[in-house]
Amino acid sequence: MVKEKLGIEQALKVCLYPVRAIRRKNIGEFILLSVLFREQAAWLITQPPQNPVEIPGYEQWKDFAVPCRIPVIFEAGKAIDIHDLMPAADFCITTA
Repeated sequence: MVKEKLGIEQALKVCLYPVRAIRRKNIGEFILLSVLFREQAAWLITQPPQNPVEIPGYEQWKDFAVPCRIPVIFEAGKAIDIHDLMPAADFCITTA
């Protein structure tokens, strides 16, 4: 259900980053991993930031990813409940 709803190829694993995408969560590292391993997995970030101070930086990452065809699905948690996303993930990731 999750792969179909998000348009993910069935053969790909699902890598979930279950966070709000704020600056201290190192979104750039997650994006880099998505590029390096784009053939192995779909890369999902669950939520956008809520703090207005964090939104411009988040939008810059989204604006960077789209024209570069970077395979990150932003705001997956808005499309699918986290209780459905977590069991659908093949693995979760964190960055430091």
